[in-house]
Amino acid sequence: MSEWIECNLPWEADIEVRLPTFPEYPNMDKKVKKHFGYTEKEMEKSLFPGCKYANDHPFFKQDQKIREKLENKYPNDWRDRLAKSRNPAVKAVNEWIKCRKEIEEWVSIQPEVIEWHKEYERVRVANIEKQNTASFCGARLNKPGTLIERKDGDEIAYEVIGHINKNGGVCDDCMGISKDTMILRYKMLWDQLPTTKVVDPQITE
Repeated sequence: MSEWIECNLPWEADIEVRLPTFPEYPNMDKKVKKHFGYTEKEMEKSLFPGCKYANDHPFFKQDQKIREKLENKYPNDWRDRLAKSRNPAVKAVNEWIKCRKEIEEWVSIQPEVIEWHKEYERVRVANIEKQNTASFCGARLNKPGTLIERKDGDEIAYEVIGHINKNGGVCDDCMGISKDTMILRYKMLWDQLPTTKVVDPQITE
């Protein structure tokens, strides 16, 4: 049995409340226009005039109906037939898909976007590490065999993880514990479950 270890952490931290500040995605419109001759928005307006968002245009519903019809009638080569279609809606949607894919692939390899992804990942990992030290469960201290001293309001109680569900009680036969319950300190009673040798009474040595 270990000695008491001071803790003073909530059982769990609310990750949604503690969202990190991620870096702002770089505006690539000027570089995209210089490289392609148009921005993604300008491309969409030329193909689908009068709509704020491309997929609000009636062409998208028409295209979807044609796609479903071809897929049901020609399951083996419907994509080839769709690509050769002269229907204005299909042609516009296919062109939108092609142009958008070209822009996204080009943008993804630009230095500022690559750096943005690196910084985003750094912030994300740092936030996970922060969450891991912001709560008893985040620090992975909620192991079976741990005696905890917990405080709810003015009430202080002692419980063993193993008696309570290690995830805070998620079923009818588990004692619950709230996220904001403070764990004042803890100690290990055992680091592995005791094993018992089962002997068949019919077998004699």
